[in-house]
Formats: sequence, structure tokens, C-alpha cells
Amino acid sequence: MSKPQAASPFNSVVDPQWYVATYPDVAAAGADPQQHYEQHGAAEGRLPRYLQAYRLESALWGGFSGLALPELSALQAHTEDREEHAYASWALARWHASASQWSSALPYIDALAQPLPPYIGTLGPILLRAEVLLRNGQQSLAQTCIAEAIAAKGMQADLCLAAANVLLATKGTQHQPPAAMRLFWLNRALAAADLAPVALRDTAAALTLDNLQAASAAKVPPQAQPKISVIMPAFNAEAFIETALRSLLAQSWSNLEILVVDDCSSDATVERVSELAREDARIVLLQQPVNRGAYAARNTALKHATGTFVVNHDSDDWSHPQRLELMATPLLQNPGLVGTLAEWVRADTELHFQCWRMENSLIEPSVSTIMMRCDAVRELGGWDEVRVAADHELRQRLQRRHGDEALLYLLPGVPLVIARHLPQSLTMASGTHLRSTFFGLRQLYSALADTWHAMAEDAAHLRLPESAGERAFPAPAPMLRTSSAQASYDWLLISDLGETARSAKALRLILDRLQGQGERVAVLHWPDYQRPGRVSSAILREAVLGTVDIVLAEQQLVAQRVVLVGRHLLAYPLDQVPAIQGLQTCQVVDSVREAKLLVMAPVAQALPPSDEQPAPAEPSSPPPALAEPEAPEPVTAQDNATGLPALFDAAWYLQRYPDVEKAGISPWEHYVTNGFAEGREPGPDFNTAWYLEQCIEARDSGLPPLVHYEKTGRQAGYNPAHPSFTGSQPNRPGRPTLLLCAHAAGVQLFGAERSLLDVLDACNMLQLNVVVSVPSVANMAYIDELRARALFVACIPTRQWVASTAPCPLAVERFRTLIRDHSVELVQANTLMLREPLIAARLENVQSVLHAHESPTHDPALCAAIGLPAPQIVEQALERVDHVLANSAFTAQHLSKQGATYVVSNIIDLKAFDLPNVIDNKCITAALISSNLPKKGIQDLLQLACDTARDTPNLQLLLIGPNTPSVAALRTLEARGQLPANFSLLPYATSPQTAISQANIVLNLSHCQETFGRTLLEGMAASRPVLAYRWGALPELVDEGVNGHTFKHGDTKAIANRLRQLCRNPKKIRTLGAAGRKRAKQYNLKRLCKQLGEAYTSILDYPLQLPSSNSHVQTEELT
Repeated sequence: MSKPQAASPFNSVVDPQWYVATYPDVAAAGADPQQHYEQHGAAEGRLPRYLQAYRLESALWGGFSGLALPELSALQAHTEDREEHAYASWALARWHASASQWSSALPYIDALAQPLPPYIGTLGPILLRAEVLLRNGQQSLAQTCIAEAIAAKGMQADLCLAAANVLLATKGTQHQPPAAMRLFWLNRALAAADLAPVALRDTAAALTLDNLQAASAAKVPPQAQPKISVIMPAFNAEAFIETALRSLLAQSWSNLEILVVDDCSSDATVERVSELAREDARIVLLQQPVNRGAYAARNTALKHATGTFVVNHDSDDWSHPQRLELMATPLLQNPGLVGTLAEWVRADTELHFQCWRMENSLIEPSVSTIMMRCDAVRELGGWDEVRVAADHELRQRLQRRHGDEALLYLLPGVPLVIARHLPQSLTMASGTHLRSTFFGLRQLYSALADTWHAMAEDAAHLRLPESAGERAFPAPAPMLRTSSAQASYDWLLISDLGETARSAKALRLILDRLQGQGERVAVLHWPDYQRPGRVSSAILREAVLGTVDIVLAEQQLVAQRVVLVGRHLLAYPLDQVPAIQGLQTCQVVDSVREAKLLVMAPVAQALPPSDEQPAPAEPSSPPPALAEPEAPEPVTAQDNATGLPALFDAAWYLQRYPDVEKAGISPWEHYVTNGFAEGREPGPDFNTAWYLEQCIEARDSGLPPLVHYEKTGRQAGYNPAHPSFTGSQPNRPGRPTLLLCAHAAGVQLFGAERSLLDVLDACNMLQLNVVVSVPSVANMAYIDELRARALFVACIPTRQWVASTAPCPLAVERFRTLIRDHSVELVQANTLMLREPLIAARLENVQSVLHAHESPTHDPALCAAIGLPAPQIVEQALERVDHVLANSAFTAQHLSKQGATYVVSNIIDLKAFDLPNVIDNKCITAALISSNLPKKGIQDLLQLACDTARDTPNLQLLLIGPNTPSVAALRTLEARGQLPANFSLLPYATSPQTAISQANIVLNLSHCQETFGRTLLEGMAASRPVLAYRWGALPELVDEGVNGHTFKHGDTKAIANRLRQLCRNPKKIRTLGAAGRKRAKQYNLKRLCKQLGEAYTSILDYPLQLPSSNSHVQTEELT
């Protein structure tokens, strides 16, 4: 491990708007956010501002680990924000540690040795770092870590136990064997509360949890000791129950009855208990007639208990001999108490102390240790007989009945119990793992229980029913021992069930209608990945009342009809989806209007039986697209083996859309119910956008496009294949032919797509023949612009680069054919996300070029999208190509191929940006124009608005771009009146001129180091001053103080100050803007022609000439 570098302490700057919106109590108190955070919030573990790493960690534990883990890893690797990096390191280290992936956790722990923000905690990072080092065989570093912590923080019990783990030597123990060191540190931890020391029970045997003993005299005389009934469920506990029982027999509180309930063990548990009972009559053996689980066993013992107090004790745990006395004494002294709880530490049999998910300590409060007044437990009906988590539910019920003050937590930070860590226990088993506390089984059970508690009118309503088959409140089916293997429903509604879900109104409408019809309905919570929330209180109340069931992603269900409410959820799949049997239809509803039009006839009426796919529904209300999708009638062009249209390729569909395969839905069924509406193609030879472009009636039919084609379009003569178009440029005999490959041609165009048009213009100036490929024809206006500049345009769908997905072999073959048909001499990919054309070029022995607009080293979002670390992306991208065209010197520095890299800058059409900059001194606008992803600096713009809201009333900050989850979150704040008045959200502009014309000043606040900064150049061309962070390629465009200003990354205070100056002196805006337009004049077509000509001349070994301005015949050499 590298030695950690020193760093300055954290001094977090609070985002005041975010802080008061996140913590309403601060807003209600009228406290200053920065002052509140410094005086209270930091100590309370509150965050000072939005942290992407915190959101991603929540998603990691909240059902989205497949998405969040690579995104969090990329953020940790590339962010320059110290707080983001610190929290991401902490989150990743404990995620991997919790799964015992110790080598995976190791790279993140150096960051935990640095000064950390207070909300991460103080002890937790130390304990985690030491454990990870130790598990990776770096014991000496682990010892140093703990020794330094003890020197700085003192002999805290947690650090003592960590010292026992790492076998830290002291002056008195350096020559002692490991067992003696471990005992020494364990006793130092106990000494914090003046507890009796422990020793070996058998000095000749090894130190283990089963070889501990201790003794302590009672402070309460035996005659003054009320009886304590100790309840111990046991199932196949032969190997360790003696340890548990002997620790109880050694208690200083001697007035005990120990009720051991055997739950039909198949080993010698009964024999071992019986043997010990013969030694001590306080042990009483009870036997269950059938296996019913630990909580049923406790209820059996509760019926036999004769003590004043009752306490649970697991059959594999060890209790310190003072535990019961320390827990009973407060109950004797304070009649208002109904229960006491102790803290424990988990350890394996060899006494290695651990916790499954590090928070801030090894020692934790445990509801499993609770001692209660026996009458209080009986009044409430005992424990809920589920598989897990009933201790927590009983504690909550006691608090609801008697108040929070009725329970007392004893000796914080001191372990009275050592809980044996067993991998096969229910807390660690996959289905009931403690991870489900955050999302899944345990979390849902607790939410339902809390809802029932809150709905109870009095103590009588908090009592569990005595009948075994009756429940007071619902529990997730996997928690119940009596539930059937599969629950059956008429309808399953999948949606974000949170309080503020985007689809809440549509879900409510559907749910009300189905409940009114008496349908059996279940709902599944699919949180919004960008802003996850828990199930709303309204849904939970309905579940408790029995009008709807809440099911889990890991369940097996029978459901005839499934409706996904909220199309946006599909972009972020959960880690697990239910296994659904009996499914007949599946639909997506995305609005209240669609919800109103949803056909809700019983399945038997809506769909006649069919062995192949859903039969046509015949809704009476338009539009039919929102009713059951119509399946095709038999047509001539069918695959005889499947009966499906020949143009539908099931294997291709599953390979292209892995989420469908993961969901276990038939490909054809998915396409006709959901896929077509989501823009998915049915096969490699069907182009939906092109078919709908030709056949207008298909757009309005509501049918899946392939279904419409088979029913109508084929006979009408439409061709749904991927189209190709003859271009407007003439063939130039004897001149080289290039294939330029676009990576996108969507409705919304961004920098790379516009750059391709500029490259085409330059190629025509150089008299080159150019063939263009596009992956889609969704934007025919853009296709027309390409055709005007090209010899030929072909549509070849590709798969954007994702590490887990192979390139499309069909696309590779189509590119090879295109290369051969047009005698292509050079293949140029417009982005590193393209693989297929470059593979084809290599197979055809044709040179290839990557026109690089990206720098993976500085773009964590790109790395997360691909699923690889930046160095590996760079290595693979360069391996695919022979040459690189870099859009800036910055890009050339970070994505370079030795001896084959050329800088080819983006350009600007100065005439197109001759836009007047009309300045209203009373309302000066500064705009961030972007794709509106978080990395573009949306939070920075919001911070600028907060900083300038009071002192710069003539400044208005604009966010211009498409609607994204980040924008949706801002619109929610706007609707609540929580956005600053000087912050405006404007929609995506169809042209950059339209966007820039709304601004007097153009901003770039990107958190990734941009490789060119086209929007800045466009702003300069439009006579707007530009303000940007001083990193990436942006300083190449800005003459400091002449046409704009650059700032240290993240320094919004400095940008705010500059904006204040410009607003006070608007003439400066004109001066800077005029200089910017003059500088932008350098980035013209002639410059691009020169740079491209030099590159292509070298690559093709062909001298290229640019026609002179005097004659179409005369030329000038570019080389």
C-alpha cells in the first residue's frame, strides 16, 4: 500500500438551499444553514450539500447495485471533488467489505487515512481500514493503523477489540502468545465499564468463544432478586449450546429459569441440554412438536415462563456474567421502565470481532438482547412468528404502547454479549440477509409493522392475535412459514410507490379502479434511481387494511396482467425482478390519460386463450395503443417453426436487450406489449423509424410497427429494411473515398453530430468522396443535411460500446459490404463508442481513424457507461484504430497514438452566429447550455443562483437543455417554491443559435474536463463573453480577461464575483463579447481544411489540394 499523503482538514461549505430543503427542521427553526451545520449538523451526521456519492451509495444498497457500483467506482476514480472522493471511497470500501470481497475493498482504504468529513464518522473508517488491511495479509499496517488511533483517541472499547484482531503488542504483551494478546485487549474493552475480566476456561485449550469464562459476585443479594426467565430457542445447536448455557449458569444474578425450546433438532441438541439440566435444575427443556422457527419457540417459552422479567438468549451467543444483573437492576429501580437493552459485538468462534456493515463501531446496540417485564410482553401477545426481524418489531410495539422512555439502553460502547457470527445464520442467508434492512424483505416488514403500530387505537389493538393462521398486519410472503410457495393475483402493478413519485397519480387512478372492481391486486416498488424513496404511507396503510398486497422483487408470483406505471423506470433496472408465471399481458402506462384509457376487463374476457401470444383486444375507447396490443394474424412471411413473423428475431432481440432476458419475458410478448412503444426494434432487418416515415397510417394505428407491416404494410409495398440514400455530391473519379461513421442521428443533436457536418464540408472542399453511415434515421432533417454533403448515406444500426456486450456481427458484415461496394480507402469513426466499422475496416485491410471527442481519463460517466476503467478504455480504443484525429491539444495529450495523432479542431460558422447581444441592464442573463446531466455542473449553477440572489438583483441564471432526471428534481423544487427566484429552467433549444440568443453571458461549469467546448466557441461567435472552469481544453479557447475568464474548478464564489462585476458594468459584456467574436473567427472552415488535409495526406499518402479562391481549376498545396 502507498503511504497516505497528508491533506488539510475538511471545512465543508453548506449549500443553503439544499440544506433547508433536505432538513425541514432547520428551515422551521429559521437557523442559518452554515451556522447550524457547524454547530449541530456535522455532529449529527448531516450532509452539508448534495453528494452524488451519497445518492449512489443509497442506490447501491437500495436495489440498484448493478447500476450504482460501476457508476460509484468511476466517480471515485475520476472526481476532483474531495468530499465526493472521500465518501465514494468509504462507500465502496464498506460495500466490498460487507460481502467479504477484501481484495476489492483494498484500493479504497488509502483515502480513509486522510482527514474525512464529519458525516463519515470518526471510528468507522479507522476500524474498516484496519480490517481490510488485515484481511489482505498486511498485518503490520493494520497494527499501525490501530496503534495511531489509540494514541489519538484513547482506549475506546471498539479500538481495543480491533487491537485484539490485529494482535497489537503493548509493552506488557509484546512477548506473549497471540491468545494472551487477544484476551488482554478484550479485557481492556470490558474494563471501560468496570466489568469482570474473562479468562480461559481450559488453559490447555486454544482461545475460542467456547473457551471463555468469567466470574462476578452479585451486587443484588439473592433474596432480593426477582426471577428472570431466560428464553433460548435451539435448532441443531449441538456444537455451541453448551457455551451459551454455561455463560448463563455463571451469571451473578442467580434467580433464573432457563427455558430451552428445541425446535425439532436432528442432531444431539436435546441430549446436550438434558445433560446440562441434570447438573443444574434451573435449565428446563421444552420441545416443539413441529419446527416453527425461533419466534414461535420463544412464544412457547413465554407461556411457561414464571419469572418477573423475561430475556432472550440465542443458543450460539455468550453473555458476560454481569449482563443479566446490569439489565435487571434498572427495572427494579424504575417502575416506569418496561425493558432494557444491551450492546453486543459479533465474533467468529476464534474471537475475531467484526460487523457485517461498518458504521462507526464494532460494538452495536442489539434488540436481541432486550430484557422485558414479562407482563408487558404477554399483554402484547409476544413475538410475531415470522422468520426474521420480530425482535425489532416487538421493541417498536413496546415503545408505541409505553413510550420511548420506557426502554433503557445500557452501557453504550461496551459489549455485554458476544454474538457468534455464523455464515449459515438467517442474518447472513441471501433471502433474509441484513442487507434487506435497506431494501427488500426486512425493510418492507418493518414499514408494514410501523404502519400497523401507528394505526392502532389503543393497547388492545397492538396485541397479536392468538390464532396461528391470523395476522395483525401483513408480512412479506418469504417471511411467513405458512405461506404458499406462490401468491396469485389478477393484476401486478409495478411502479415507484414513493410519496413524491412522478407516476403517483396514474398509479392511484389504476389502483382505485381495480380495487373498485374487486380485483386481487399486488404492487411492486421500483424506486426512481435518481431520487429513490420508500413506499408511501398511503400504500402501506392499504396493505395493512388488506386492499392491496406489496410484493418483493425476489418473489415468485402468479399474475395474469402486469402494468408498469412509469416508463422512465425502464432506464434503470432493479437488480432483481419477480419470477412471474401465468402472465398473459404486460403494458406500460406513462400518464394519467393513459391510465384512464387502460382496458381493465377481466383477462378471460379481454383475451381468448392462445398458446402463442396475446390475442387481439377490441377496446371501444381510443387510442388503441393504450389498450391491449393487437397480435398479428397469420401472414405468408412467417417462420414455420415459431409461427412468428420472419422479421422478428427472438435470439437477436434478447441479445440486444438483455433486460428482457433477465426479466424472463418471452421476446415476442415483450415486443408487442412494451418493446415497440419503447422504440425497440423487432429484429436486425426491420427499421421502425424508416417504416413509420414511409407509412403515416402506421404511426396512428396504435399497433406495433412490425404487426402493422405484416397486416398492411407488406401488401402496400412498403420496405421496412434499413434504408440507404443517394447523396447530392458527385462522384469524383480518382479521388480517395472515405467512410465517415456517425454514432447518433437522434432528434436532439449535440456537438459531435454538428462536428460531423463540418468535417463533411471540409472533405468536399478537399474534393474527397465521402460515404456516411448512421445508426438510425430518427431525424430525417439531419439525414437530409448529411445527404447534401455526401456521395451516399447508409443506415447501419450499431451497438454502442458496453464492456459486457459484444459488437453486432451483422453490423460488421454490413460495414464490410459498404467498404467493398464503394472502394473505401479510409474508415473514420466519429466517436470511440463505435466498434463495428473499425472492426470491419481491419477485416478489409483498410486504414481506420478515430475522430476523438472524448477523454475517458476525465469522464467518469463515460467510463461508467462502458463499464471499464479509463486506462482500459483508452488502450482498447487505440488498439482498434490506425490513427487518431483529436479535437483539441488536450484530447491529443490524453488519447494519443504514437506517431499517428493529429489535432483537428472544431470550427464555427461565424455568419450563423451573428446574433445581437441585447443587454437589458435590469435583467442580465447568464446561461448554462448543456445536455443537463449532473456532470455538466447543474448544482454549480444553482449555487451561483443562491450566492447572487440577494446582492445582484439584475442577474438571471438560465439552465437551457433537455428534460433529464436532474431537471425533473429541480422542477419539483420549483413547484414547491424552493428554487431561487433568479434561477430559470428553459427547455431544449432546437438550434444552438436559439439557445445562445437567450443569454448575454455563456457559462461552462462542467465537472468533467471537456475536450473542446463547442458551446463556448458558439457563445464567442455570438459576441457573448464566456466564463468557464480552467481545465480540460477550455483554456485553449479563452484569452484570459480578453474574451472571457476562467476559474479554478469548483470555485463558484469567484465566478459569482465576476458575474457581479459584469452586472455592475454591462459595457464590459460588450467589450469581452466583441473580442470573443474576433477570436472565434480563427476557427473557420479553411482552418479545418488545412488540418484535415495535412492529416489525410499523411494517412493516405495522397497529396490533397484545396481549390483557391480565384479559380475552381487552380489549386494550392496543403502539405
